Order: sequence, then C-alpha cells, then structure tokens
Amino acid sequence: FAQQIMKHFNISIARSSREQFSSSGYAVSEADIRPGDLVYYGSSSVNHVGIYAGNGQIIHANDESTGIIMSNLHYGKPLVGIKRVIN
Repeated sequence: FAQQIMKHFNISIARSSREQFSSSGYAVSEADIRPGDLVYYGSSSVNHVGIYAGNGQIIHANDESTGIIMSNLHYGKPLVGIKRVIN
C-alpha cells in the first residue's frame, strides 16, 4: 500500500516494509512526525508500515478482511521507527 501511494507521487520505495525501513528516507522522531511520513511496526523486525495522516492517525493496509483503514498511531503493534521520504 505505502509503495503504491508513494509511486503516485513519483517517490520510489521498496516493496516490503522491512526493505523500505532499511533503505528509504531518513529517520525522524515521533515529536517531529508530519503527514506523509512512513511509520514502521514490528516486534523482532519490521513487518508493517502505515502512512502518517496527521492528528495521531495512520492509514494502512490492515488485513484482507478490513482492507485500508485509519488507526491510531499507537494502535497495538510496537512502533519501530518513523521515516521521512517526502522532502
């Protein structure tokens, strides 16, 4: 999901969340988060990504049954890091 959204804005990022986290953008703190930043989740390694929408919300591909949804930034999965790919 995140890859296709970024592609729409001519920003190329890897397909998997793990690859995106290791190779795309630069890290920002939660205090400096802006809409469009990529938010990565996981436990032992990154396994999910959302796009920060503002007001403490992310948009992400949750699962097959619920599809694309809005969630709180801290919605249950451990937050691993935040990356900015939009200048």
